Amino acid sequence: MTEVKPPYLQEIILHIGMHKTGSTAIQSALAGYDRDGARYADLGRANHSVPLMFAFDRETTCETSSWIKHFGFTRDLCSRLASNAHVALDRELSLDRRMLIFSGEALSVWSEQAVLALAHRLHGCAEIIRVIAYVRDPVDYANAIVQQRVKTRAPLLPLPSRYQQSLGAYMTAFGHDQVHLRRYDRSHFLHGSVVADFAGQIRIAGVEHNIQSNEAASFDAIRLLHLLARHIPIPVGHPRLVQGWQRLCDWIQTALPGPTLRLPDDLARSLVTRDDIAWLDQTFAIRFDSEGHPDMPTPDEALDAAIRSFLLDGVEDLRDRLAGAMRRCAIPFDHGDSALNLMSRAYTYFVFDAEPTDGRK
Repeated sequence: MTEVKPPYLQEIILHIGMHKTGSTAIQSALAGYDRDGARYADLGRANHSVPLMFAFDRETTCETSSWIKHFGFTRDLCSRLASNAHVALDRELSLDRRMLIFSGEALSVWSEQAVLALAHRLHGCAEIIRVIAYVRDPVDYANAIVQQRVKTRAPLLPLPSRYQQSLGAYMTAFGHDQVHLRRYDRSHFLHGSVVADFAGQIRIAGVEHNIQSNEAASFDAIRLLHLLARHIPIPVGHPRLVQGWQRLCDWIQTALPGPTLRLPDDLARSLVTRDDIAWLDQTFAIRFDSEGHPDMPTPDEALDAAIRSFLLDGVEDLRDRLAGAMRRCAIPFDHGDSALNLMSRAYTYFVFDAEPTDGRK
């Protein structure tokens, strides 16, 4: 890699999420931004999580990693993606700008080793490196992250928030005073927008703030998607399979509206410990109710099993509602099909056949 020497940048902004705090909206709003000396880095995609992961997170991107195996990446592909990421990063760091902005919510769950590798690369490229993150109420976070991970077919549904471990790594790498944590509460944001709040924090103008975050699917839709994901091979290896899954997610979100996922409170609270909530208060003066949260972390596998059991309980009762939605959209099925068979037919339809006749996707 070519080392970039100062004084190219006055400031690097590193937005690290956290998950389910409007990161997609921030990334969508800033993609292509290059104004008044401030630039949103172009690493090939608006969300910088994956390029930076391949560049610096060796543990996640090695060929024995469960993440790599889950999504079917080959060693050659991983090597090529890492090389491309370094080239793009070198190019961006060499530009004559006063500020360069990066954003990737997955950076908030990196290992300390990966964070230190990123810090080593960025140190010396700017006078100031500021790390900015948002944190959501733990129970709200638990419900939102499980929904997202069902839709993205993650191998483990829970993604526990370990604030001290995650944010502590950035404090070690970049300095305590350079890590800024804000509570994710749209009622306290300018225009009710996390995009407007973020733009204000880094003092940039001309950013469209009416950007919608990912829309939530109904509880019924999430239960049925989870049912299918549990019983079919993960759709990777061909773009058509991935596109079919995304079209299925989009369709069922529209076809089966209703209340969103709400985990039992004791299960939702299991994703965050009392100690981590206390650490947030002591370190950043951000307070959440710690009542009902466990003293010790719950093992990921135990959390995963409990969440999956909750999602599968009574899911067959949704069979008639799903059949009605498929009938309205002329998606073929047999009258004796179970809920799982109906979902399999719907997925196959969106992989190989035309759009639903009523225009839903």
